[in-house]
Amino acid sequence: MIEKMQSIYDRATNKQIIFYGSAEGFGFNTINIFVMMFFMYYVTTVCKVPVAFAGLIITIARFFDAITDPIMGMLADRTNTKWGRFRPYILLGSILFSASVILMFWGPAIESKGIYLMGFYMLNSVGVTLLSVSVNSTRGIITQEPVQRVRLAIPASIATVFAMAIVMIGTVPFTQHFGDSISAWRNWAIIISLLSFLAWRVFDYSIREKDVPQRYSGARKEKVTLKEQLMILKLNRPLQMLIIASATNDFATGFSSALQIFFWTYVVRRIDLQPISSAIMLPAMVIMSIVVGQLAKKYSKKQIFVAGSWSGIVVPAIMLILQPFDQPMLVLVLMALSIITTPLTGNTRWPMMADCIDYSEWITGKNSAGVISSIYTLFNKLGNSIPAVIAGSILAALGFIEGADMQNRAVLQGIIWLSFGGAIFGHICSLVAMKFYTITRELYEKMVTEMKDRKVKTTDKERSLN
Repeated sequence: MIEKMQSIYDRATNKQIIFYGSAEGFGFNTINIFVMMFFMYYVTTVCKVPVAFAGLIITIARFFDAITDPIMGMLADRTNTKWGRFRPYILLGSILFSASVILMFWGPAIESKGIYLMGFYMLNSVGVTLLSVSVNSTRGIITQEPVQRVRLAIPASIATVFAMAIVMIGTVPFTQHFGDSISAWRNWAIIISLLSFLAWRVFDYSIREKDVPQRYSGARKEKVTLKEQLMILKLNRPLQMLIIASATNDFATGFSSALQIFFWTYVVRRIDLQPISSAIMLPAMVIMSIVVGQLAKKYSKKQIFVAGSWSGIVVPAIMLILQPFDQPMLVLVLMALSIITTPLTGNTRWPMMADCIDYSEWITGKNSAGVISSIYTLFNKLGNSIPAVIAGSILAALGFIEGADMQNRAVLQGIIWLSFGGAIFGHICSLVAMKFYTITRELYEKMVTEMKDRKVKTTDKERSLN
């Protein structure tokens, strides 16, 4: 079976897999994890911006990020330069992605800090759009082979672990050592941003041989309008279900990411354990990523994703039922376990999205990777943006005090139920959506075979006309 798959699928070299996955994982997550975990803390505690407004900043910026995705998708599918279709956007996106974070944490001495922060958060969102749509589109061209698509996530996960190690283990000690001041956060943001920018240069190198004009020949070249984008979504049932499952997965993790620093600071009252928790889980995540690659040989991506969703329910349920927050070591172990299994969903949903791109081309005859990627990321970003505004609004209503050493009991319970109850709800929604995801290994093999035959016939026809 494996030999047959290798004969019909366009594959990547080991070098391309390693460079592509590791550069993407490190490039995105050095900044994304830093912003997701520490921006709200920085805004409320260091800049003294009200918590409700801090949540509003994140939500508005992410909504703006989401609605720009379809525009980027259409633009990408109409681009054809000697440098490729997506590489120019990778360069521009990486510049905006890094520079905006430095400016977000610059900490200007002005009255309207909230407006300043919102402006550069939105600029960061433009960088995210350029990068995410481009990266998700290139997942379909770097390799077609199903198992190899899952294995792309192994170097990405390992690189993500290194990014998490730098951000989650390094941020608190670095900023606390320098007095938790604006200058400390600014200098750390500069370091993080430069590391991310260098990673994107490696990513550009990894797709240089794949993202070429010849790659897109043989497919129908009609431009895809906004109306046609909606039709593509309507016709693509697997994409619909994957969008729901992924968006609700992001919804589940969005609460814990936004509130983790508050959880350790106010609920457990051991902020020093936050980096230790990260240090425990990182080696296990590397192992788990490798395990997922091996599981892909035997199980479908859908089966692995479902297992990950179930595992994402168990630990939050334990936390809500037992509430063992007066036992920091037990909490430390449980928090680490809740993160260790995330590769089950994280390492499979992106290859599934690439399969949905191929499914769309199979049923429409159009190479619309940019459009499909933008539709997918639009809903993911919406799912990721909602928890921040919900959390900020609820905590403000419960009496959260910015920069306080302690919070009232209602706020503490709010942090607990939002963090763990939100995770349970999101993962249950993901499980329901996955029941209706229809791409199997057999269907995918049929799709690729028919598309290859179609492309050969189209290319032969173009040659005969010339």
